[in-house]
Amino acid sequence: MLKFVLRPLSSSAWHGHDIKCGDEVVRKCYFRVAGWLADHMENSATHGIYTTRCTICKSPQDRLGDLQKYPLHDAQQYWEWVDKSDTESLHMSGVKYIMNALWTLRDVMSRELVRSDILHTILLGNLQHLLDWIKGFLDSHNRLSAFDSIWSSMAPYPMSYVPQKSYRLLSQISGKEMRSILIIVLGVFTAFLHWKTNTPRPTAGQEQDFRKAITCMLYLIDFALLSQYRSHTDSTIGYMQEYLQQFHKTKDVFLKY
Repeated sequence: MLKFVLRPLSSSAWHGHDIKCGDEVVRKCYFRVAGWLADHMENSATHGIYTTRCTICKSPQDRLGDLQKYPLHDAQQYWEWVDKSDTESLHMSGVKYIMNALWTLRDVMSRELVRSDILHTILLGNLQHLLDWIKGFLDSHNRLSAFDSIWSSMAPYPMSYVPQKSYRLLSQISGKEMRSILIIVLGVFTAFLHWKTNTPRPTAGQEQDFRKAITCMLYLIDFALLSQYRSHTDSTIGYMQEYLQQFHKTKDVFLKY
């Protein structure tokens, strides 16, 4: 099906089309696929990559997310392996034994088509993981009720999100709600440490974990907020790289719960 859909682009990429431009001059035009917007599961299916592998590079399964550089996927090599029925080499590279339609596009590397987007990567990806981590973290410290009290008591404010459900009941969340939660969740998490409830005071060890968790959330949320800028400079990209590195250094405080 995908090969059928992309056939006109494959044809025009090689032979081009005569297009009359705005100045009435007919020019030979060549169409290209510039980007492929999808989440990880969709990219894996489209590019014929195992879901446990990166769709861009040959990172080992146990090294995903470690910010190291690995060799990039080579579509031309995969084409040759499929043509030779070399299933073993394909399996070792995490590639399925199929003749991928994206490999037929002229002057296009399939790994370069993958484009991340705010909804799939930041909101439904990183933020959703963070919300799950917070729930497990609070539950293990017997602080979920105290967090819910603050979460549910937020007053309306222009351009802000007022939660309609308690935190523990959040399941299906829209993109609009995710963007609003991204702005308020760090404040709520920080405030609950000082919320006077019937919950026993945290121990010294718990307070240390709480501070680490706040720091970890700060890096991830700042990264997510910066990613939504309409344009970037070397400075903003540098900030994002720094926040991401610091997040990876501090995320263990959540992962152990």
